[in-house]
Amino acid sequence: GSCNHQMMINNIKDCEYVISYGMGRRIYDDLTANNIKAVVTEEKNVKDALKKFMENTLKNRIDKLH
Repeated sequence: GSCNHQMMINNIKDCEYVISYGMGRRIYDDLTANNIKAVVTEEKNVKDALKKFMENTLKNRIDKLH
């Protein structure tokens, strides 16, 4: 609740996507409001997540937002 989302977003403003195993609804909304596509995945392994992302088969599990 005390994270400075805008500071975090400023550090990655040149990114098009953020892929994460989990995130809160507020940062998800803040990322998308700043034209950064947020992807919440159930993949725990970075290589597996990136492989699926590149194959366009990575599921965006926004139901996992907390």
